[in-house]
Amino acid sequence: MVLKGAVDTSVGHYEVFGLARWFRSVIQSPGAAHTHKDTRFGGGVGGGMTVPLGTPKLQLAGNVIAGEGIGRYGPTLIPDTTFNSRGQMTPIPEIRGALGLIGHPTSSVLLYLYGGVEAAGRKRFTAADGNQYGYGVGDLNLAGCDVEFGTCNAQTRTLASFTAGGWWHLLDGHYGSVMSGLQYTYIRKFAFSGNDGFGNSVNPATTGNTVYVTFRYLPFQQ
Repeated sequence: MVLKGAVDTSVGHYEVFGLARWFRSVIQSPGAAHTHKDTRFGGGVGGGMTVPLGTPKLQLAGNVIAGEGIGRYGPTLIPDTTFNSRGQMTPIPEIRGALGLIGHPTSSVLLYLYGGVEAAGRKRFTAADGNQYGYGVGDLNLAGCDVEFGTCNAQTRTLASFTAGGWWHLLDGHYGSVMSGLQYTYIRKFAFSGNDGFGNSVNPATTGNTVYVTFRYLPFQQ
């Protein structure tokens, strides 16, 4: 369930929104002889804005949302839920936000520059066997994360990204529009800490660089 309110003013566009979700599962609690249905609530609240910076050709845009169980609504698809000590689904806390600049130097060119962060919190428990379970556990063996083609079962904690790009209208006519886009994205990924199998702390992190080149034909645009 999504509820949003927005307003346009002489100094920009502003909005606030709320997201509500219900997670349903069939579980068998420890010591119980029968299964039963279980429902857990999740959701979040946030806001966004687009504000001109002294001229209609330059805008500041931003948004933020915080809550629990909202991972699939983010760009990196952090898990929505994990399990607690009774086998019940429990939403994972998360916060994400982005801030950027949008420029229109000419009527046929759009440029943009964005930075964003998405971070998950811990939802873990320690079982009778002494091991941690859930999300954000701190006793995982992450030795494989430093080995090329190794197995890395680290759990994502934070992703930070930077994006710059633009769109150019190459041709506009009665039969449509031809557009070309160029974008560069840098991503830095951090995982929850673990160990190297010998009791030493390990904090896995990695980076990614991506360049996108796009051509689009939009028919019959006026």
